[in-house]
Amino acid sequence: MKQYILLGLLSFILSTALLGQNDFKPGYILKTTGDTVHGYINLRSNYLNGKECEFRPVLIGESSFYLPGQILSYRVENTKMYVTKTVELDHKTQTLFMEFLVDGVIDLYYYKDLQNEYYFVEKEGALYPLTNEERELIRDDVRYRQNSNQYKGMLTFIFNDAPEIATKINRTPFEYKALINLTKDYHAMVCGNEVCIDYTKSTYLKINLEPTIGYIHSSLGLETSKERSKDDQPAIGLNLRFRPYKIKDSWNVLFGVNFSKNHFRKEFTSLLYVETEWLSRIELDYQTLRIPISVEYSFPTKKIQPVISLGFTSVFLMNREHEARYINTFTLNGEVVQVDGGLIDTDFRKFNIAVNAGVGLKYNIDENSSVYVTTLFEYRKPYVNFNHLLDYLSTTSTIWNVGYSFCINKK
Repeated sequence: MKQYILLGLLSFILSTALLGQNDFKPGYILKTTGDTVHGYINLRSNYLNGKECEFRPVLIGESSFYLPGQILSYRVENTKMYVTKTVELDHKTQTLFMEFLVDGVIDLYYYKDLQNEYYFVEKEGALYPLTNEERELIRDDVRYRQNSNQYKGMLTFIFNDAPEIATKINRTPFEYKALINLTKDYHAMVCGNEVCIDYTKSTYLKINLEPTIGYIHSSLGLETSKERSKDDQPAIGLNLRFRPYKIKDSWNVLFGVNFSKNHFRKEFTSLLYVETEWLSRIELDYQTLRIPISVEYSFPTKKIQPVISLGFTSVFLMNREHEARYINTFTLNGEVVQVDGGLIDTDFRKFNIAVNAGVGLKYNIDENSSVYVTTLFEYRKPYVNFNHLLDYLSTTSTIWNVGYSFCINKK
């Protein structure tokens, strides 16, 4: 039953995160009249940001929606900037909000639709598309798929006044960060005295280190049995938090390691292997090394942010000691008597796989550090079942953590 509750919680958390996409941040719009209006802009996905701008003059208030062409540009402070551009895309003339990546002697823009990513460079008022379409080739009746690398030829043509950059162009993949760095390198070569603005600086990957301490309440069960063995243990851990570039900072990816212990001892009445109930005594003692991987969503509030997470955990059981015994029961003089029936030959797996869902609160000290408390719900089982008694065990855990997060790659 508990695994179904956990799966239901996972579904609820995912749907809540996907629907809760409002993330208003300070910013401004530049109207076609040249007037700048400050307020708050809803920072969403790159696809939605390119379609419209949702703007509020005050944080709590009515939104105004602007399509490309209705305003010249909009800027989310310290995050992203979008400008209106008219381009040929998919054989159609389209007016879009393009993300302004680099403003220099050459300007670099980015646009994403539901399927593809597009880059454009602007030089002396002319806008050039960069593409890397996949093509199908046939050689000796064998079909091959190959990228066109058109962007390399186009960049070589546009950057022809800096021939020394040609080698870098050939080594540059068709990727967001790589093209930004190449454009900045070109600017430095041909126009080193003028400022080159990188509007994406705050969207680069940030990595936070997070030491944690916690407390774990675990409950061990055996399939077909109603009994549970309980255990409470302290825990320590360390997480690495990644905020991928091009993804809004509400979404984070976490990798971690967590150490604790477990001790269980319980008699279980079950129907495993036979049609009548029988009794066994199981005793387990081991150290637990968890390696969780999770995706976390932070709701868009200011200093204090509710957070939810989904993930899975590799659980390694170390220094394992286990014992399982038959317990024979009979009635003697009206009393139930238990007699040791001997050892049960069973393996005890050293690896479990777990799913988890979490909720918590995060307090942002500044843009690079925070403290947080989380509650994580975990369900785990042995990774294989070879019909040994201990293969039918399952463990549910509630994990309370307190952590401190600080950035280790400040830019």
